[in-house]
Amino acid sequence: MELFAPLAPAEKLHKSFQFIRESPSHEASRALLQEVFAFLPDPDGNFALDFQTTGFDARIWELYLTALFFNLGLDVTRPEDRPDFLVERDGTRIWIEATTANPTQERTTPSSQVYDHWSEQEEIAIKLGSALFSKMKKEYWKLSHVNGLPLVLAIADFHSADPMRSSSAGLERYIYGLHVRLTGNPSDLESSYELQTIQKHTLGNKSIPAGFFQQPNAEHISAVLFSNAGTVAKFNRMGLLAGKAPNVKALRFGLAYSPDPDAVMPEPFWYVIGDRQERWAEEAIVFHNPIALHPVPEGFFGDAIEVFSSEGDYYHKLSGFHPLTSLTQTLIAENGDIAALDYLLRLQAHTWLLKIQEKQSDMEKEVRAIHAQWPAGPEQP
Repeated sequence: MELFAPLAPAEKLHKSFQFIRESPSHEASRALLQEVFAFLPDPDGNFALDFQTTGFDARIWELYLTALFFNLGLDVTRPEDRPDFLVERDGTRIWIEATTANPTQERTTPSSQVYDHWSEQEEIAIKLGSALFSKMKKEYWKLSHVNGLPLVLAIADFHSADPMRSSSAGLERYIYGLHVRLTGNPSDLESSYELQTIQKHTLGNKSIPAGFFQQPNAEHISAVLFSNAGTVAKFNRMGLLAGKAPNVKALRFGLAYSPDPDAVMPEPFWYVIGDRQERWAEEAIVFHNPIALHPVPEGFFGDAIEVFSSEGDYYHKLSGFHPLTSLTQTLIAENGDIAALDYLLRLQAHTWLLKIQEKQSDMEKEVRAIHAQWPAGPEQP
């Protein structure tokens, strides 16, 4: 089936679908999305229509997961109508159920409340937490074909239209019910951290209990898989890397995990597509459930970041380059002068990096000040 042949009237087509279908800068993403769709095991008959209309975000998340799993060398099938995927490696089989946090018409924050960093983190926790809890209530582990096997919930955050995709921090706080507090005066150069227990997440008139893996029946959920790269930008970059649009150049810039465990700030990065071999899994994070009845083996999802928790503490296992959040700028060589585009993008990147470096000290102080705003005790307002 042709994924980009319209199946609905123009007024019903999703604006993102319309954009990538018509934009010359997205030739690579169109080609790669069609290619991955061909590998999607047994898509239901409404997949293409959903992708073009009301289900664009959820469907592109499924396409991202398909690309991720295949590129990790997993055997990917859909032998049942639910959960969404059965993946296998070296005799280990794991069920994957995909879900997304979607936008609401109005923000949860009342108009009288200032919308700050922690309000945003609470909103992320509530939106993603509600989506995960709704999936857990489906009790897939009671299905005969799921019983006895690991079950992973794969979630993406589409609740905000902001192109600078949110990192996993808000989700991580919700899943383990722990807040990492940066201690010390905002003007100090030294940094230290302490963990605080979170009892609930509250924003406006909405409140949910913190600690997804502490909820009833959570032992049946083996892990939560998250990525903020289930996006058109990811498909466009990977398509360009595969040479699917030779007259297009793109720049990626953003923030990545710092190799320094005591770093206050993530590291800025940039590269022109083609400078390095981008990986499908480099934004993926696996949150392991410490009480899972059927744990996911360590390393099953390749070089994705893995998070483990034990006795009120938790740690990350990662190596290499892992972006936290990024933007992608794409330009088309109308006259075929790719070299000129390459030079322009690199000049813009260097200018951006210099500005970030100039502001580094002030940004660190701002981060410390933000952390100081969080209450010192385990209870939140």
